[in-house]
Amino acid sequence: MVNSDLRKLTKKERQLRDMVEAIQEFVNEYQEGRDRSSVPARLKKLDKVYDLFCDVRADIEILLEECDTDDEESKDVPAAVREQTMAAKVKQRSEQNSKALKTFIQQYFRLKASLEGFMHGPGSSSQLIPAPPNNAPAAASPMRVKLPELEIPTFRGSLMEWVTFRDTFKTLIVDNPHLTDIDRFTYLRTSLAGEALQQIASIDLTADNYSIAWRSLESRYENKKLLVKSHIDALFAVNPMKKESFEALNHVIGEFEKHLQMLTKLGEDTQHWSTLLAHMLASKLDPTT
Repeated sequence: MVNSDLRKLTKKERQLRDMVEAIQEFVNEYQEGRDRSSVPARLKKLDKVYDLFCDVRADIEILLEECDTDDEESKDVPAAVREQTMAAKVKQRSEQNSKALKTFIQQYFRLKASLEGFMHGPGSSSQLIPAPPNNAPAAASPMRVKLPELEIPTFRGSLMEWVTFRDTFKTLIVDNPHLTDIDRFTYLRTSLAGEALQQIASIDLTADNYSIAWRSLESRYENKKLLVKSHIDALFAVNPMKKESFEALNHVIGEFEKHLQMLTKLGEDTQHWSTLLAHMLASKLDPTT
């Protein structure tokens, strides 16, 4: 059943890609007098394909993970090896899905910018862009620009990664005045993988649902007690130095500083932990150091 659904979704994804390629050919061969009247219809179709493609890719990734989980050939493999193999597969799947989505999003915005340029170009009529009255100032309309590829970290559901992901996403995406809510939702989906992606996989990709998806993530991961616990656990779990070396010492200190900074960001007053921290740090050093 899973394989049948996967084949259907893969075929649907291929059809959506073909539709985009057809629009790309239209843009490449565009002639003002011949083609401008059909631009609005193609722009509407492009937006519809964009929404469907994002939904299909999310469904495909979920089914692929189910296929990996139900893999009969791995049943007899030792648990430790099976878990390691599964983790590698999940990572590879997530990277492939993220790359496919980002490539599609870049093509979508290039085509959308081109089509809107055709509509609003020198040949556009007053029916497409109403001219303001002579006695009224021209209103500034929001301009859609070609979006650069933003470097957003992929969030897979680890509590220790949540705060960094949350703050980066808010800075690059949420507070970006050039993006609409549908853009933000799309970037959100392409920045998630694994457990985090499944948290919002059932939410339709619409502008109105963006805030619902973000609140769903916050309700799952914005838990201060668990966030603090995860970083304290990480401090205790820092691997001790086995022999004297600058690299090993630098690593231990770096791990302590990283988790202490995150604890401070979470509102913990770590300045009063000096005695305990000194003892914990000393326990990680080799005898010579």
